[in-house]
Amino acid sequence: MGEVHTEREAALAGGIKAPCRTTEFAVVRRKDREAACEAVVLPGETEILLGAYPFEGMDLVVHPQRREVTGARGDTMRIVVK
Repeated sequence: MGEVHTEREAALAGGIKAPCRTTEFAVVRRKDREAACEAVVLPGETEILLGAYPFEGMDLVVHPQRREVTGARGDTMRIVVK
């Protein structure tokens, strides 16, 4: 775990609120994509749960029925420079 930056209350699924700590930015990678986001450390948890920010930052979509994650616009990252 990285250095703890702040301590605050987080809103979890189901409306539950819990105290948590946030750490330095973590880089999340999948294939040719990556996103940097703040890591939240929940008390008593050992598994990692990715939230919406990394998925949005990497332009990914979750398909629950297929148990699959793909690029929102295909599986190859496209960068458009204007």
